[in-house]
Amino acid sequence: MSFTSISDKDFSDDGLIVLIEGDNPQKPWFNALKWQREEFTKALQYGSMKSMCFPGNYEISKVFEKDGFKYRFVIFNDWNPCFMINLTTKKIREVKYIEINKTKFGFFEDEYFLSNVGLSRDDIYKYNEGRPGF
Repeated sequence: MSFTSISDKDFSDDGLIVLIEGDNPQKPWFNALKWQREEFTKALQYGSMKSMCFPGNYEISKVFEKDGFKYRFVIFNDWNPCFMINLTTKKIREVKYIEINKTKFGFFEDEYFLSNVGLSRDDIYKYNEGRPGF
């Protein structure tokens, strides 16, 4: 898979790309299906403040069903590594996720930064125009 193959339908509502371990050595990872992304995002509790102090050792999601199969996710250390378990077949697949959201280019009112980054204030403002972020 190349990044040119990623389209809007591959993103969850939170801007995550979720990859599921495959069985084919030629394609070891595949884009998660919509239902897999949705269930994984629920299990991950992405955007919550679940590990404010110390990460938990593991989190086990609720069992859910899809097409006659029962599944659950196991997430270690609150964020990674992650696994999807097919409880019907006992198959375990690793899950990888990447947050891909556009953000603004960090801007510092620091002359050293501006002189060394090679951009003017106007260049940075132009790039950041209309982009979400901080």
